[in-house]
Amino acid sequence: MASLMLLRGLRISLAPRPPLLLATRANKAAVMLHTATPLMRSGDYAKIRAKELKKRKPAREAQLREREREKFLHYWKVPGVSPDSPEGQAMVEAHLEKWAAKREKDFLRRVEQKALRLAEEQLEKERRKKNKEGPTEDNFLLKKAQEEMSNMQWEAMEEVVHQSER
Repeated sequence: MASLMLLRGLRISLAPRPPLLLATRANKAAVMLHTATPLMRSGDYAKIRAKELKKRKPAREAQLREREREKFLHYWKVPGVSPDSPEGQAMVEAHLEKWAAKREKDFLRRVEQKALRLAEEQLEKERRKKNKEGPTEDNFLLKKAQEEMSNMQWEAMEEVVHQSER
């Protein structure tokens, strides 16, 4: 009872958690579980990546790089080293290289997630299409009505045959 009071006081729910949520809570930097098993071929990733790369215009990339440089220089806090000195310039370039690598890694992660999302949507679409083709309530009622009509016609034919025999 005391443990339930403690749980209630901490507002911890005893409801089961989805595995993805548990994985991200267990490790903040955890990779999402569904990325472990790719649903698409590598060629599909390449197509999506090429399409996304077209959106990354060189002028825009240069503008973002310059903005990052200005931001880095604005918050310059290295004692005894001027940003204009060769050592300072090397530090700035090293920072920009790290920034570009991080940006590229983030870009690739987003492309992979987009590819997975598209594959998931395609599977969902196929599943819905398959379910739609299956027997529905309306189809079942229509089929039943047709069977009743054919039975009534058969009974009517039998009546005519019996009357002719008499």
